[in-house]
Amino acid sequence: MATNLELKCRTKSLERAHADALSLGIQPTEMLLQTDVYFAVPRGRLKLRRIEGKPAELIQYDRDDAPGARWSRYTRFEVSEPDVLQEMLANALGLRGIVQKTRTLYLYGAARIHLDNVEGLGSFLEFEIVETEGEEANRLMEKLRSVFSVEQGDIFGGSYIDMLPSF
Repeated sequence: MATNLELKCRTKSLERAHADALSLGIQPTEMLLQTDVYFAVPRGRLKLRRIEGKPAELIQYDRDDAPGARWSRYTRFEVSEPDVLQEMLANALGLRGIVQKTRTLYLYGAARIHLDNVEGLGSFLEFEIVETEGEEANRLMEKLRSVFSVEQGDIFGGSYIDMLPSF
């Protein structure tokens, strides 16, 4: 199981967030059109992620839902037949909901910086610091919070799926 330190927050301006990313001397890596299909599970979260032009993945993860930087434990598995798997899991577990987003990805050292436009929810900024020692990850997270002017009131716990109405 892999781990990362992550933080999600609302942003008033994706344009401003792009400018903040550029101030770090980085360029966008790619634009991703993502659909995450969440299944009803008793613990953690389970989603089938489809990214236009890329293989689908089944992702299981568990993390604290408190607003702030939090550690996430996750497992990813590439899926060759996502339609079949989605139907099987929906029948067995039930669908929790579907999140559709356009994500601009920046890479900065061990950090993945996501600028997300989430259908029905708005604009968000997400930092993921992948498999880095705790103290180093926390320092990098604080630097990103400072560069992007993230205020405590903008940070939220949970996941995008938690913000959408249930099916």
